[in-house]
Amino acid sequence: ETMGNNVDAHLDRDADNQPDLPRPTAVTNRVFDFPLDLAEEPDTYGDAAVVQLFYWNNWVHDRLYQLGFDEAAGNFQTDNFGLGGVGGDPMLLDCQDGSGTNNANWNGEHADGTDSRVQMYVFDRPVPHRDGDFDGDMAYHEYAHGLAHRLVPGLTGFTDTGRCLGEGCSD
Repeated sequence: ETMGNNVDAHLDRDADNQPDLPRPTAVTNRVFDFPLDLAEEPDTYGDAAVVQLFYWNNWVHDRLYQLGFDEAAGNFQTDNFGLGGVGGDPMLLDCQDGSGTNNANWNGEHADGTDSRVQMYVFDRPVPHRDGDFDGDMAYHEYAHGLAHRLVPGLTGFTDTGRCLGEGCSD
């Protein structure tokens, strides 16, 4: 399934912040190969969207780990394997989230061990609709919000300065 130690990716078309079931499951030998035709509407390729976002977020987690964003630094993992930090906080990824359109967002607490959620939306233009789950720049940007908030104290609150710094750090 698209649920691992550092990422929990799933559809959330009904916008309840719970996985829409069933989750995408590997066919055999951990091969996730689902139909994708971007000329069709996003609801025809939800499994492919989830797998893509699952892959990208695992990839960025592993690259950041190599750069020092590890357990002790507050990375996003369910189990920290006794290597420091607080576990229990994989990145929750809501694909094709029904709570919005034409954007994406990161929501989370800033402390290690607390939930972080990325909501990726479908764009209502052009036709066929564009699915944010396939936009690597958006996926990495939203993940970087969590990174920035874990590593840079003071990006909290709702001040204009805090928001601008948060967006800039995530870019």
